Amino acid sequence: MPRVFLWSELVSIDEFFRLDSINEDFYGVFMTLRQAPFNIQADAVKVFNEVYYQVTRMCFEYPMPTDLDKYIADIKANLGWNYSAELVMTMAYHIISLIEKKERPFNKFFTNAINEKYVSCKFWEPFEQMSISLKENNKTIDYPFIPQPVSIAELGDIYFDWAEITHNYDLSCIEHIINLWAYKDEKSIAAELILEGLRSVPLPKKRKIDIAQIKRFLDSYMEDPEDWPQMVSEDVEFYYGNQIKQLESEKEGLEKIIRTLESENKRLQSFKQKTKREKEQQERAFTLSLIVDYCKKRVEWTEAMHIVAMLNKLLRGDATKEECDLVDGIEKEFINRSKPATPKKEIVLQKNVGTEIHTIGAGGIGITNEIKED
Repeated sequence: MPRVFLWSELVSIDEFFRLDSINEDFYGVFMTLRQAPFNIQADAVKVFNEVYYQVTRMCFEYPMPTDLDKYIADIKANLGWNYSAELVMTMAYHIISLIEKKERPFNKFFTNAINEKYVSCKFWEPFEQMSISLKENNKTIDYPFIPQPVSIAELGDIYFDWAEITHNYDLSCIEHIINLWAYKDEKSIAAELILEGLRSVPLPKKRKIDIAQIKRFLDSYMEDPEDWPQMVSEDVEFYYGNQIKQLESEKEGLEKIIRTLESENKRLQSFKQKTKREKEQQERAFTLSLIVDYCKKRVEWTEAMHIVAMLNKLLRGDATKEECDLVDGIEKEFINRSKPATPKKEIVLQKNVGTEIHTIGAGGIGITNEIKED
């Protein structure tokens, strides 16, 4: 949130006294810091504005202990002198401890982190003694510490990055900002300024924004929305036109993917069927070879020819040449068996080896134990 939306700068210390009387006690302690050994020469109004801004911010943002360094860096950047964060955080801590009615809860873990970090700093003891005395006298702070935005009359004179403030025109953020002002006419002006900020958004960034929806939402806060210029038609057409183009491009991409997947599915189905056929053929060929071997070795032709007939009937139409050759092999086996055996012609060669005659013929070598004379 911009600083001006959280805290309206006061211009004199008297305004702080009127804001809450307890600021007189804080101012009294602050003035003692101008003396030795502190020698603080800072402008009291700047310090008090920084303290009240940071306390309001703590109440609004509900920070965590890990955010402490961010707050410290912010204080140093705003005031620009050494030990500024120590002084502001010390004052902020004791102001928070004296708030009677909190409009929004403070994060106790965050305030405890402030205590742990600065309890030993040189500014802590004077403010702690004052805080204890005020509590004993039942003095508390009535100021609510809620966002106090700049007056609506000055709002149009200040430049705001509405896209950043509203988190890129989030409707809940827009609603929260507009409701910072109490009256209908103020809300109407705030809605108009936010709408003007939306018009100034570069066209490429509007692709992520539903312009028509935001326009309707802002119109609900305007006193007379018909009097305000409508959104530039080119902007709306550009936004929705790009959406349509993007969707069409995505559709083409998806259709291409679908066609690729369908083609791949067909290829896989064809491969699956081919693999299945090959497996079935291998299993059939193996089974057939077992039957053929059985027929050749274990049965007579009268049984084998019935088996051959049945196999031919089963293999009719889709038999491979190898399968047909296997079945035909059964018949060929029995035909070969039925042929008369061809007598072996024996050629006898005799050789006289000592007292033995070696006969070599078709049956092999025979030895005759006969004694021949030379």
